[in-house]
This record gives sequence, C-alpha cells and structure tokens, in this order.
Amino acid sequence: MCCRDTGDGDDKDGDDALRDAMAAIVEDIAGNADGTPATVDQLNLIPGVSRAGACCDNDYSTALAAGSFAKPGEPTAEEIQRVIDDANGGE
Repeated sequence: MCCRDTGDGDDKDGDDALRDAMAAIVEDIAGNADGTPATVDQLNLIPGVSRAGACCDNDYSTALAAGSFAKPGEPTAEEIQRVIDDANGGE
C-alpha cells in the first residue's frame, strides 16, 4: 500500500519508508541492539506481510530475534509473516 503508484511518478517517500521498515526488522532479527522495536506500521508496510497488531510491538521484536530465517539479513515476507502469526497465537 505505501508504495502504491499515485500517478505522480514520485514514490521516493514510499521507497524510503519501506527501506527503513526493512532495516528496523533486520535490526530486530539481529537482537534489537538499539532497543527500539520495529513498529506495527513498519511490519505491515512490507508487501506480503499483514496482521501485525498494536498490542504486540515488543513481542514482535522478541519473536523476530527468535525466528528462523534462511538469510537473517534478507528476511522474506513469508518468514516475517510466520513470525507475526506465531506471535499472534497462530492466527
């Protein structure tokens, strides 16, 4: 949704937001050294990822750090979604 074409040819803000979101998620996967968890909005911003809810911000950070990723520095939407679903109790 964030990177949807608005017709003006300028999706730089969407690209920046997506890049920032992925950086926050990767940082959480690596153990959240900065102490700031990826937000629900950042998680839901990733194409193919949904159902992150506001009640679970810190649980998602912990869950991401404990998650299983083929390439932790390049998590797929499917891997991130699996972590979210598990943190949500298997939804």
